Amino acid sequence: MAATATQLAIAKASLTAVLLRPDATHAPWSRADIDEFAGVLALTAARCSPANVQTSKQWMLRHIVHSPARISAVGRYLVALANSFDQAPSTKSDKKETSVRRKRLHLLYIINDVLYHVTFRDKKDGDNSTRPLFVANIEPSLLPLVSSAASFVRAPKQLAKLNDLLDLWGYQHYVADDVFKQLRAAVEEGPRLAEEKQKQKQAKEDKKDKKDQKEASTSSKEAPFLLPALHGDPAAPWYDLPAATWLAVLEPNSTRPMNPDALKPIQLAPGPAPPALEASVRALLADVDRMFEGGEAPAIPDVDSDVNALGENIDIDVLTGDTIGGDTYYGWSRAFCQSMKERRRRWKQGISGRPDASPNRDRGRARSRQNDSRSMSMWS
Repeated sequence: MAATATQLAIAKASLTAVLLRPDATHAPWSRADIDEFAGVLALTAARCSPANVQTSKQWMLRHIVHSPARISAVGRYLVALANSFDQAPSTKSDKKETSVRRKRLHLLYIINDVLYHVTFRDKKDGDNSTRPLFVANIEPSLLPLVSSAASFVRAPKQLAKLNDLLDLWGYQHYVADDVFKQLRAAVEEGPRLAEEKQKQKQAKEDKKDKKDQKEASTSSKEAPFLLPALHGDPAAPWYDLPAATWLAVLEPNSTRPMNPDALKPIQLAPGPAPPALEASVRALLADVDRMFEGGEAPAIPDVDSDVNALGENIDIDVLTGDTIGGDTYYGWSRAFCQSMKERRRRWKQGISGRPDASPNRDRGRARSRQNDSRSMSMWS
């Protein structure tokens, strides 16, 4: 955006310098006249009414068409103005604004009106010198203007209007044959070049995003890990607090509900994190990076990775075939699940007093003895 705005400012400064100087055919303009001319061009680009087009054409006929320097300066300004349209900041009335492709096409309509006038009207008045002078100096600006108007993807109506305009120019012989062929080629190649430019821009943005993410990841890894004073927001309700705040109020193997008033943020000792915690966090971040970057986990001697019947990633001891690690779907580590399983087994042993007893099993035996006694009473 800055480059296009700079080009437009340079083109306007060059046009202003040329128009402020008198020449053999035109008197110098004032700065107010130059600003008014720029405003008329912008208004015609936004709303291509016959009155606006005629106003722009009359300005150019009175002050430009007889001076080669002024014609070239206006052509460069029109090119810079056309390229600046897609850089215009958005406003609340974007839905009612004229599209960029229509604005670029409207600038070509202004030139078409001037070409018609210098070809037919001046010829009727006996002045045949204006047309070759204007055409020769505006031709270098026609190719970039037509290319910018055709540089849109999936815009068949725009291309049809450009082709109709070029058909008219070819029929009336407004421009030279070699220039006309270049304009035709620009219209045909415009959509393809626009698509390639769009792909290059998207690839550049994706590359920049990946670079920013990598730099952010690197900076986060290099930054020291500091513990906050509290884990959780004191102003948050109990159901928005971190799950770790439940640990202090959970009762193992109890069906009693938790007391929400007892859930409070955890107080920590602010400062550098313990080395074990820092190592665990770094290992987690490394796993996440490897997951999204497609890398492979570091190889561990005598350990083979596999997938079990549940689709879980497991680590198998090559020598014994036992499962010694891996990841689960449920967010719990395998060691934690095994410890909870062992804890439940010890709890069952403590209730029954026998290693292989189970509350459900004892209840089933009691129900079976009760049914047997009922059966005996019926036959007795």
